[in-house]
Amino acid sequence: MDEDRERGRIASTATKRKAAVEHAKLILPHVRAAIAEARRTDRGDSLRAIATWLNDRDHKTLKGRNFRAQTVSRLLYQTEDYIRTAAEFEYGQEVAILRFNTKNDGSPVDRSQIARLQVERDRTIAEGVALGKSLRLEDDEA
Repeated sequence: MDEDRERGRIASTATKRKAAVEHAKLILPHVRAAIAEARRTDRGDSLRAIATWLNDRDHKTLKGRNFRAQTVSRLLYQTEDYIRTAAEFEYGQEVAILRFNTKNDGSPVDRSQIARLQVERDRTIAEGVALGKSLRLEDDEA
């Protein structure tokens, strides 16, 4: 195992996940307003109506592009899964590195480090679930 390469992959995944989460948090109130407006004007909460509302107000995707119905769908329905998958990947890679290092130097696996990683993974997943529900207006603020 090339530890430096694995740590680089973990850092890259974490950076992308954090950027996606931050952007979703920034766009959250606007998406909620777009959904509310679409419902208020009897346009339903169609993905195209939400995308149009966001574009009319110059909101951009994480990559700086205009929103499309598909982009809105991904934001609403895949943000949570993306965060969960990234958190599980980061956790798995960190545990693999810990086990590899302890196997090579003969020391026992530090269970407290694994527990700390589990807590971080679970906190990240919970944040993703809450963010996904909030984006879809499934939280108490709806």
